Amino acid sequence: DAGSTTIQFARFLSFSEKRVTVVTNSLEVAMTLGHGRSARVVLAPGDLLPEEGAVIGPQTLEFLESRHVDHCFLGAAGLSEAGVTETVEGFDSVKRRMLRQSRSRHFLIDAGKFGATHFSRVAGFEEFQTLFTDQAPEASLGERMRSRGVQVRVCRLPDRAGAVSG
Repeated sequence: DAGSTTIQFARFLSFSEKRVTVVTNSLEVAMTLGHGRSARVVLAPGDLLPEEGAVIGPQTLEFLESRHVDHCFLGAAGLSEAGVTETVEGFDSVKRRMLRQSRSRHFLIDAGKFGATHFSRVAGFEEFQTLFTDQAPEASLGERMRSRGVQVRVCRLPDRAGAVSG
């Protein structure tokens, strides 16, 4: 997936040197992981969105349909009582396809996106298992997710020296 949060996740994954195969539609995620020695990167084909550094469209969806993965980690523009939503045209269908092709499904969404509902719905709470975030959601949103089986994991960010704070 493309976006600042998934790019940061790719950086951490690259530094971890964990052996993984990553399927992505993001040029920057591919480049970030491609610089490491432990990741095999499979870049989806499609129509380039230059401002997003990602591909979308029928070729991307067909390509993703032919792949099956163990884990799917996606970002999103919003998370509210309506579920996970997106603003970029074409990202919604790519993300829904990625979710369908995965055994376990996770979202990486920072607290600044909580309460935001955008035009395109990507997933309801029953369609993913885990939310990784930097801050717990407000009580009503957090309870709604937990009641649908979503586990909320608050992650601590490393400081500039690389140490985990808190």
